[in-house]
Amino acid sequence: MRTSSVSTGNAVSETFSDAFLSALGAWQRGWNEDQARREVLLSELAAHVVEIPEWFRQVNGNCYRKRYLLPGEFAQLFLHGGLHDGPTSWTTTREFAANFKGLMRPGAITAAIFEHAPDPNDVLLNIERLWGAKEFSDAVTSFEERGGSNADALRNFEGNQAEIILNCLLLPGEIVGLTGVSSGFDLLCDKLGIVEAARSGILKDLIATGVYPDEPDWAWDDAARRVIANTYSEFDARLKKYASGELPAPANPNPP
Repeated sequence: MRTSSVSTGNAVSETFSDAFLSALGAWQRGWNEDQARREVLLSELAAHVVEIPEWFRQVNGNCYRKRYLLPGEFAQLFLHGGLHDGPTSWTTTREFAANFKGLMRPGAITAAIFEHAPDPNDVLLNIERLWGAKEFSDAVTSFEERGGSNADALRNFEGNQAEIILNCLLLPGEIVGLTGVSSGFDLLCDKLGIVEAARSGILKDLIATGVYPDEPDWAWDDAARRVIANTYSEFDARLKKYASGELPAPANPNPP
């Protein structure tokens, strides 16, 4: 394993250069949905990641990512072998992924949690492992004391996100969580045969435990897999109808 010794300025570490720390801080500061800015930050970070030991470019166990799915992206998941967003931030903690940025986003049809067991080539950087190394923590402290660029972003996030940067496909078979709005309370009561007189008490009990029947909530694991399986079956059945002529082919939304 090669260890870099590209220290710059008065950096305390021979492994983690100021340039690497600045690039990592810029990545963690974010890009405010500006994809062109994201590409610049990624390029700068990737150029310095090769300087650090391979240990920090490995991960053991599964990683999780929340992805808001827009109209049409379910079809891409099934028909084009998955979605590829390039290198993106994942986490080793499913709960953090679920709570990150809320349940829903305007314009999205659902939020999905993907669970992925990375291959070695998937891993760009294990930020969680960086913060477990005293040399890295000391290097950040020195960098911060010397007024290093983006040091505040490094310190702000530290290892709290258990962040791993991965470059991999998002696959439908790796979805373990989906958000959606549950059935209206009265409709649900109708289905369960609950009489009107009993409903107000049940609703109060639900709210007291933090459950709001008309608000978005998560479907996890087997429930999410059933949604994916049913969605795939619907796509497959529709494609067969297109092929047989039973349904007219959909118009091309992007004609030449």
